[in-house]
Amino acid sequence: MTDRRIRKTRTNVFNALSSLLLSRESPDSISVTELCEKADISKSTFYLHFMDIYDCREQWADEYVESLIDAAGGLLYEDILKDPKKFSLGLVLAADSSREICRRLSPENCEPKNAINIKKRLIDKVIEKNGFEPGVNLSEILNLTLLIGGIFDFYAYSPVTASKQRIAEEVEKKIKAVISPASAETPEK
Repeated sequence: MTDRRIRKTRTNVFNALSSLLLSRESPDSISVTELCEKADISKSTFYLHFMDIYDCREQWADEYVESLIDAAGGLLYEDILKDPKKFSLGLVLAADSSREICRRLSPENCEPKNAINIKKRLIDKVIEKNGFEPGVNLSEILNLTLLIGGIFDFYAYSPVTASKQRIAEEVEKKIKAVISPASAETPEK
């Protein structure tokens, strides 16, 4: 377990970075100095934890994706058929809560070196957490990629406004209509 002071410092830095990311049109202008001021730490403390601002963003993105997965109930493949309502609602909540941050960090809105594709990281992490391998679990990986990618794109680009509950109900209907129990069974490894 990480030292409590380290966790507190990282939390302060990541909260400050999230705040700065949401207050800017682009992350390109966020400096280490500004981030340190916002997090109320010294530059030397920052450099004890991170190599540079890019390393900080990468570590923040990893923790951000983990928090999305936790908040979404784990996004476990077995829930797609066992409890599609839980899976759908978790996915919709994750996409809705990260809509603005995903938009601000997309390559369309910032320099490529500053872009962070939250959707891709989330898909990769969910595939990894489910223990899927490309050659073995093609169907499951395809289903997860379409579901996660689709709902994140819906939130990022769709002009449709509807309640999260209504959208989750529609996702649940799609899951029930498209993914059969046979395709959702995970093969033994």
